[in-house]
Amino acid sequence: MKKTAALFCILIATLAAGCKQAYKHAAGEAQTDQNVMTGGPVTGTTLDDLPQAVRDTIQRLAPDAEIADIDRVKRDGEEVFQISFSESGKNPKIYVASSGRILPNPDLTKSE
Repeated sequence: MKKTAALFCILIATLAAGCKQAYKHAAGEAQTDQNVMTGGPVTGTTLDDLPQAVRDTIQRLAPDAEIADIDRVKRDGEEVFQISFSESGKNPKIYVASSGRILPNPDLTKSE
């Protein structure tokens, strides 16, 4: 009987310790969650499809913004990525060339 009780106590202690460790790592640490681009489409052009220079530019311009959509377009024969954000009033669309160069937004530069 004492053996069974001792094994039961060891089992409970082991389970409790394992659960505590699993819970500790369930949420991301604040340090790793910072400066992470979020959002973006699940289909079509995704964040992983972007050249590193484009990702770097987005990270620099809007590090906390959530990306809503990414469109790959041609402008004057150059591949350009149109990035739309979830909060378009706070972060308007940006156009970034494959090289990471920011291009003018044609919606804002149209003359009427």
